[in-house]
Amino acid sequence: LDVTGRNDWSSTLPEGSNSYFYPSASLSFVFSELGGLQDIDWLSFAKVRGNFAQVGNDAPPYSVFTTYQQGTSWGDNALFSVNDIKQNETLLPETTDEIEFGVEASFFQRRLSFDVAWYKRNTKDQIMPIAVSEMAGYNQLWVNGGEIENSGWEVSAYGTPVKTQNFSWDIGMNWFKNTNKVISLYGDVNNLLIYGAWDVSINATVGEPYGTIQGTDFVWTDGKKTVDEDGYYLMSATDTVIGNIQPDWNMGIPTTFTWKGFSLNVLFDIQKGGDVYSVSTKYGQATGLYAETAENNDKGNPMRDPVEDGGGYLFPETVYEDGSPNTTYVPAYRWGRAFYYNNS
Repeated sequence: LDVTGRNDWSSTLPEGSNSYFYPSASLSFVFSELGGLQDIDWLSFAKVRGNFAQVGNDAPPYSVFTTYQQGTSWGDNALFSVNDIKQNETLLPETTDEIEFGVEASFFQRRLSFDVAWYKRNTKDQIMPIAVSEMAGYNQLWVNGGEIENSGWEVSAYGTPVKTQNFSWDIGMNWFKNTNKVISLYGDVNNLLIYGAWDVSINATVGEPYGTIQGTDFVWTDGKKTVDEDGYYLMSATDTVIGNIQPDWNMGIPTTFTWKGFSLNVLFDIQKGGDVYSVSTKYGQATGLYAETAENNDKGNPMRDPVEDGGGYLFPETVYEDGSPNTTYVPAYRWGRAFYYNNS
């Protein structure tokens, strides 16, 4: 059993709220030391563990009292300006609570081992800037806002398949899956804009994972994207969640080859899922810079030729509102046509 306690005093928090205490406790049991298991040759080590920890965090510098930023002087005149973010004299420290349970074991003189853990982490009183009306003279305000929860599994395994006097091969695997959810935000705010790109935004939304991508969706008919009578995509009337930046899972596979004191290390880094919205693709297509805007269409003709001459672009696998296949070619010879922003 290990128990810790720590107290921090931070100069970036208001006086009276700048002292915060946070503890931790961990308990482990090495059951391979039990009398009945010590004689098992293939079992080298086995342990179960559980722990709770709380961690405190302070604010960025200059978040409490109003300060000025010094700019480049104009001749003999010193230049100062007010920050874009309004400071807050009532900030509190941020806290994170986490629990974890795990089991680990090694076999065959530690030639093979694994570790499995489950965790749950909640961060409260997050110190964040929120948008405020520019009528106040600022763009944002520092606040303690909301709670975010992370939970998931971590699985790792390591082994030494080959080991001789001069050569050894070690290989491992570390897989983890994190589930993320925004529990609450500041006050009665339900959405915090993280990033905006005109028609698409990345958000922290209450009840959703952090990093939802919101924008217009296609209109779907019998599972296919729908176009209007002019051949352009139909879009949903309101924004909706169309993706998320969080990956489904991550995995790393490290391996090491050692020969007479020389080592070669190789790492495979793997991620499944995690949506990406490419702003550069949007601009590149809209302005005709990308190759796909100048290729031949499915008739074998340059798509930038006039539609009446066999050119144009047919959005693939699309249907009209009545469900019949789309046969209308869209002009693709200039800005504002087939590949223009929302059109594509």
